[in-house]
Amino acid sequence: MNIFRRNAFKRIAIATSSFAFLGLPTLEAIAENQFPKTAINIISPYAPGGINDIVARLIGKELSEMLDVPVVVQNKTGAGGAVGAGELAREKPDGYTIMLGALGPLGVTKLITPSLAYDPRDFTPIIEVGRAPMILAVNSDLGIQTAEELLEKIKEEPGKWNYGSAGIGSPQHLSGALFNQTTGSEITHVAYRGSGPATNAVAAGEVQITFENLPPLLPHLQSGKVKPLAVLAPERMNSLPDIPTMKEIGIENLEVSGWYGFVAPKNLPAKKAKILYETTLQTLDSPEIKERMEEFGIVVTGNNGDEFGELIRSEYERWKPIIEELDIQPE
Repeated sequence: MNIFRRNAFKRIAIATSSFAFLGLPTLEAIAENQFPKTAINIISPYAPGGINDIVARLIGKELSEMLDVPVVVQNKTGAGGAVGAGELAREKPDGYTIMLGALGPLGVTKLITPSLAYDPRDFTPIIEVGRAPMILAVNSDLGIQTAEELLEKIKEEPGKWNYGSAGIGSPQHLSGALFNQTTGSEITHVAYRGSGPATNAVAAGEVQITFENLPPLLPHLQSGKVKPLAVLAPERMNSLPDIPTMKEIGIENLEVSGWYGFVAPKNLPAKKAKILYETTLQTLDSPEIKERMEEFGIVVTGNNGDEFGELIRSEYERWKPIIEELDIQPE
């Protein structure tokens, strides 16, 4: 080691000891508190091309520019989102691995499969990104124009009607279960492997009814093969302004939304959670993200970690008795 390097190390050592003597943070502590310093990984617990994946990549791109580090989306799919959530639970709570979660892995999947090695209520909630209301829709060839007309036909011909969903325990499945429970109807659940096959099935007439988010329905709405009847939301959707809410047609307590938000492993330090929250909140103001979210029928919320954590816990408790009553089993 030459004399210049020896002197440089000596100066650093003296500076560090001086900081410690004065009770100030050491250089090592200052470096440790800089966050983020390296790439952040976002787990998307669903397949590429779906809403969760697209939203994760949109926000990830903005986060990368704002934080000046790479942000990489990793698809960890399977078991209704439980594979990705299980992987998150095994990561260090250092802020470098987070997940864009949804109702499945952060709520109902654990209820359907209690043996899963994680509890969604243990994750550190960072921010709720937004909510995508479910839409009640039917095959257009039925000639049904309103939700009231559909209910009349279901009651006239019980046992004849069925609805497709994205899978056992999905928000689509649960929407239909809650529809039956709330209205006293009898529509039979038919599970498909994803929203795409389920919406294709209603467009083709394999099933008459579906409950779905806007993006998978949109091409079938545009082609005229599927007719939207009502939204399961407190207010009408900007993208479907002429479609009433369930409450407007006299059906109370039938609100279901797919929701999305970032969570981290248990015990993420509050300072890092705050940085991730505030930065993500800023990304939601991006004109590009706002425009794309509206295209997807997602209402941006930006709720903080405490509010998002309360949503996760309340959804867990909301669906627990319904899943138990219906005896929903894993696929």
